[in-house]
Amino acid sequence: MKLFTCKECSNLLYFENTHCERCGSLLGFLPDDMDLHTLLPRQVQTFSLKDAGPEHYRYCANAQLQACNWLLPAHQEDPLCQACSLNHTIPNLQEAGHVVL
Repeated sequence: MKLFTCKECSNLLYFENTHCERCGSLLGFLPDDMDLHTLLPRQVQTFSLKDAGPEHYRYCANAQLQACNWLLPAHQEDPLCQACSLNHTIPNLQEAGHVVL
């Protein structure tokens, strides 16, 4: 298992983390460099990377279900990240109990 480090406080992070347990910084996974990044809030639901340039990112649409922490460019029209876009069959999330599935 690959381990990551918070760019704010150097705390040990795991792939599933969405925030740092020590400093509370928001985190997101960027598949371009296969790294978990500390995020800086910018505009509504957009972020820049603490350790990178001015590009803006947003979370995958499945982040609102606590099912994904991947980032995608803020301007991307597809609301899903590369990983989630591969899922062709998911349960109807409007039905009670299906989000857990």
